[in-house]
Amino acid sequence: ISNQRVNAIEEDAQGYIWMGTFRGLNRYNGNDFHQYFNTEDSSSVADNQIKAIYKDSKARLWVATVNGVSLYGAQGTFFTAPIEAKSRNAIQLFENKEGTIFANMVVQLCVYDTEKKRFKVVVDHFLDDENFLNTCHIDKADRIWSVTSYHIRSYNSSTLKLLSVTKSETPIHYSFLRDNGELWLASLNTLSIYNTNSGKFMSIPTAISRHPVLSKSIITLIHPYDNVSLLINTQKDGLFLYNANSGKVIGQNESGFPFEAPNFEITSMFTDSKKNLWIGSTDQGFTVSYNYKKHFNNNNFLQARFQNKSVTSIFPDKQKNLWIATTLHGLFVYNTEKQNVKEVNTSLFFTGDKSYKDRV
Repeated sequence: ISNQRVNAIEEDAQGYIWMGTFRGLNRYNGNDFHQYFNTEDSSSVADNQIKAIYKDSKARLWVATVNGVSLYGAQGTFFTAPIEAKSRNAIQLFENKEGTIFANMVVQLCVYDTEKKRFKVVVDHFLDDENFLNTCHIDKADRIWSVTSYHIRSYNSSTLKLLSVTKSETPIHYSFLRDNGELWLASLNTLSIYNTNSGKFMSIPTAISRHPVLSKSIITLIHPYDNVSLLINTQKDGLFLYNANSGKVIGQNESGFPFEAPNFEITSMFTDSKKNLWIGSTDQGFTVSYNYKKHFNNNNFLQARFQNKSVTSIFPDKQKNLWIATTLHGLFVYNTEKQNVKEVNTSLFFTGDKSYKDRV
């Protein structure tokens, strides 16, 4: 990888994982990295310092940098769109249901004009005067929520009309919008939840408010985990898993935590189409919690044998074999009695040799 600070992670339509770093853009195929840098060539990415990566509803890949926004095109080239804004520092990209692409330029909000192929300002003075923090979210009602240090603003994403303004009593340093409309707001070592549907603040879940550690921690990142849980990363106290159904909180060193937490400062988290969890760091690259390991339970042999291999399917047969398909490394069969793994020559499946299955 081109740099050990991973700021953004995304998956493209072909299943490649893209990582934006402090120095360069990287495409990972499961084995190797292909690196992209800003050069004198106008078809290169806008800048080497990548802030965000976004795959839109048309499967196009957008890259936000400190010096503009680039659209990935054919044969590894990029189109960098002109930006009619005060700043070229793009920190976030998102899209509404109409397919409009928005770029958060910190102090202004821009939309991509598909006819003129450029970004134009649609919301000016997007920020509180006393800070330079702004994060945008878009909800299921297609409203844009702008969260700055002291204000929560909502806009109609079609008309860009300002719908509401709510003041925060404490300075917000991080925000996360759940699918159910709950806007989680972290302010130093306190947490508040704003219900975007009712326009009112809610009570904090008891499991969090009464937790001896998490209730006093500084939250830096929240990421959905499975269908009912949230991964909550803290500045000094590690990761916590909050299960909304059971109402329980599990720390990364406690029994029941679903994976081995990395020993580094986390900057980004991303779940790919195979439900693998990618975690980026400030200075140690990234790590992956592979979803297939859940199926291997505590079988250390299998976990070691398929380390860093993307497993796509697992199937047990009646002969006590476990068939394991991978993205790039082929098909394997594991005999649960002999506890050995063999690579399968899949080309012989198409030769008409009926005895091949018996020989396997």
